[in-house]
Amino acid sequence: CLRCEYRDVKGGVLADAIGYGKTACTIGLIDKTKESPLPSVPTAFRGFIPSRATLVLVPTNLHKQWLSEITKFTGDALKVISVPTCAQLKRLTVKELSEADVVVSTYRLFYSAPYLRRLEELARESSFGFAFPKHKAGAHEREEWSQAYRSAFEALPGWAAKLGIDTEPTTPARRPVAAAENSELKGESKRRRGKVAKAMEVKEETQAEEVQGKRRRNKGAKAPEVKEETQ
Repeated sequence: CLRCEYRDVKGGVLADAIGYGKTACTIGLIDKTKESPLPSVPTAFRGFIPSRATLVLVPTNLHKQWLSEITKFTGDALKVISVPTCAQLKRLTVKELSEADVVVSTYRLFYSAPYLRRLEELARESSFGFAFPKHKAGAHEREEWSQAYRSAFEALPGWAAKLGIDTEPTTPARRPVAAAENSELKGESKRRRGKVAKAMEVKEETQAEEVQGKRRRNKGAKAPEVKEETQ
């Protein structure tokens, strides 16, 4: 029997063939270690919003399958957040993301136009004038664009600090509570709901005025007929 022991392993690849249970093994690992002590956070990343969640990035066609498999193997033991598009991301609070056990998203989200616009806006909070270069096919342009993407992420701690969000490293006994849980992630959604509510209010007022005007016109049209019948 040959036994190998690996120390200080920082990652790995589970590359079994299709149908051999890669998804099930990963879900089992998440469930088994959800209460384990988290590794120390490198100093360079301590300004980011902390989370205990395991981020699962999948192709769009496998997104629902992952959600189904997690429920199949763990029931409701894990707090799962589904983020297939920016629409779902905008409705989330910092607190919800911080307290999740699993966040399932798609590769496409991080290259979608709405996500990149939002990332660019947040990066400008700390790096004035930041803008993504136009994405082109050449190797030089791709490298330039990738570097800009990384710079945008490195600027995010500045945005979190301005909002007063708790960025202390997470520990098993300490679930993070975000002071600004509703301030920015839900801001866009709240503004949109406010606009919709205002539009509906204006529409209702317009409809009421139209009904009243129609009633007045009908009364004016019927008056001569009543007079003729009386004569």
